[in-house]
Amino acid sequence: MLRIVGGILILSGATALGYTKTRQYYTHISQLREFQRGMELVRCQMNYTLYSIPKLLHMVGKQLKGPTSAYFINLSEAISHGIPRHRAHEEALRTTKGLCLPQDGLLSLIEWSTTLGQFDPDGENRMMLLSIRRMERALTTYEEDKKHMVRSYTLLGACAGIAMVILML
Repeated sequence: MLRIVGGILILSGATALGYTKTRQYYTHISQLREFQRGMELVRCQMNYTLYSIPKLLHMVGKQLKGPTSAYFINLSEAISHGIPRHRAHEEALRTTKGLCLPQDGLLSLIEWSTTLGQFDPDGENRMMLLSIRRMERALTTYEEDKKHMVRSYTLLGACAGIAMVILML
């Protein structure tokens, strides 16, 4: 009886690990979407208003949700406190909790954050569009692989659990 209960617990635990990995994959996609949206909002606001960059970042941060919102607000505060813009993103990344971006999305965000406010309006617009396109590519890549990766993580967790149960018996 103890072996059966142990086997069920092992199988459940391994399947839960696969599910956790799947959930993390969905979190990546969600945050990539939110960052793309936030970057585009800042670009549009910058083109049509004369607000300062910290104020723009704070306004956009209020429109977003989760860690994405926190990042924009933290970046706004870092710039407001006089931290140079090329280093403000480091402070914002350090203070933002729950940020879960894939490497290519993170590089795009860092590129966008470091060039923010460094060029004339036309150059700024081009640089922001370039970073937004890179974020879109990262999102597209993740969404294309979603079906296969989710299935793989779930099956890998279940198979690992079954293998451990077989070894235990």
